[in-house]
Amino acid sequence: MTRSVSHDRDVREGRKATLYCWGCDHASSVDGDWVRKPRGTEVAYVCPGCGTVIA
Repeated sequence: MTRSVSHDRDVREGRKATLYCWGCDHASSVDGDWVRKPRGTEVAYVCPGCGTVIA
């Protein structure tokens, strides 16, 4: 299997994992522009574009 060029670039640049919103196709790194809302002992990642809870 061949690696994609963008994947190799992300590894070299030390980027974090990317989250994708299934509601509107927004994408950003884990430490990007997601709205973080505490939920007890967990944190919900909410899409800044459409408000969909990702994780």
